[in-house]
Amino acid sequence: MHIPGVLTVFEPRPADAVPVLVDSPHSGRDYPADFLPVIDHLDYAHCEDRLVDQLIAGFPALGATMLCAHAPRIFIDLNRARNDINRRMLSDAWTGDHLRPSGFSTSGIGLIWQFIDRRPLYPQGIPSAEVQRRIADYYDPYYQTLKIGAAQLESRFGRFYHLNMHSMPTHIPADIVLGNQHHQSCSREFMDVLENAFRDAGISRIAINKPYAGAELTRVFSHRTGNGESVQIEINRGLYLDGLEAHPEKFGQMQTVLNKVLLRMADYASAPKTSVNVSRIAASRSSMETRFPSAASDVTP
Repeated sequence: MHIPGVLTVFEPRPADAVPVLVDSPHSGRDYPADFLPVIDHLDYAHCEDRLVDQLIAGFPALGATMLCAHAPRIFIDLNRARNDINRRMLSDAWTGDHLRPSGFSTSGIGLIWQFIDRRPLYPQGIPSAEVQRRIADYYDPYYQTLKIGAAQLESRFGRFYHLNMHSMPTHIPADIVLGNQHHQSCSREFMDVLENAFRDAGISRIAINKPYAGAELTRVFSHRTGNGESVQIEINRGLYLDGLEAHPEKFGQMQTVLNKVLLRMADYASAPKTSVNVSRIAASRSSMETRFPSAASDVTP
């Protein structure tokens, strides 16, 4: 499935499919022609989860169903609630559903971003009709498509495992941050398997829920809402980028790491629960609450 400028679904061969659902909501870089913020493009390209969609391009061949957004996050942030809107950024009265601004939107990075580096994207405000258009044309199709993918996997396998893929600034003192809404969006067992998969692939600096614990997508697809388990994965951009471009060597190395992790997830997701050696997983578990400094000033998930 492909909706130009909005999203693309990449599916595995039916015989290869496993109950793993992957999405990249923030790597979109198709800036609409009528999106004309007052800030230069080079100043907001760093807000993308740069090239994450290309990092995980091999996942469908390994059995995962994958959805990638094309719209940039500063145009509409797909990892926010659809009513996470700061009324103060609107140029007229809101006529849609009841607004529930969170700390994200009051800080200017809600569903519709208001600021970048404290500079306003819409000095005169943004019309309510434009916000509602973006929700209808971009946000709702993304969630509807992801929910269909989850339902199809659940129907076939009885469950699904959701990996929500992101990247983070280079100064974060971790290579990978795994977020599960502070142990609310997946089982401890699944989190352990995922953490150990990264360690076995050569990644040692792993943080859990700090500074990023997940946002709307991990909430919606968590095991609190059905037979799914969801984890947000943040990748340090220093592991694969040189500025805004792919590092010639590191990019391929990071792809190899992620493919190994995906294969481990595929094995785990496809195996009967009784076949998982829980004792072995527990014995190799590292500290689940590695502490890192707050990154409240950084672009958040």
